[in-house]
Amino acid sequence: MKVNVLITALMMIITTEAHGRDNLKSHKQLHSFVIGHQAQKQDWQYFMQRSFESKIKIWNYHTRLGRSLRDWHWQWRIGWVRSCGTPQHIHSSLCVRIIREATDDKAMVVRAAVARLYGTIYSGQQHAQAISTLKNMYDHPRNTRKGRPLFIAQEILTALVKIGGETAHQAAQNLASRDRSTERFYHQYLAPSSAP
Repeated sequence: MKVNVLITALMMIITTEAHGRDNLKSHKQLHSFVIGHQAQKQDWQYFMQRSFESKIKIWNYHTRLGRSLRDWHWQWRIGWVRSCGTPQHIHSSLCVRIIREATDDKAMVVRAAVARLYGTIYSGQQHAQAISTLKNMYDHPRNTRKGRPLFIAQEILTALVKIGGETAHQAAQNLASRDRSTERFYHQYLAPSSAP
């Protein structure tokens, strides 16, 4: 019996020490992100596996240091947008701020991530605010090169069609008609079928 008690006590000590090391590792991980550079694989995995509540702590820590979304490397900024990709998080104060900043991000891939997120989250909902945001994003000056639309135009058009409804479809059609390449994309992949 004394042996069992001793073994149990040793197991509790080992478990407590391991838990303490895990907490210390998490604490160090939180403070060790080099946010201005591309994420290291282990940091990216750590970040993406965290709960939303843990990500709020990460955000608050960096906000207290005077950092905003624009201070993070574009890869991290995409991670933040993806973190808002659930119906229960999209309207949180953190995600509202992140999405608002990301819709005007200097990196097109971040803006495209917002378009994909809106198309997924608001699919079939005819969400007026999402439609308005996407229409405004379409006109971002960095969405074109030499007057030609870049890939983000297709992402935004696709998101509008996914959101659905007459307003979204009309907006997608009007935006697509501005250039032959987007008009062709719209009619080939997105336009409502005229088949019976």
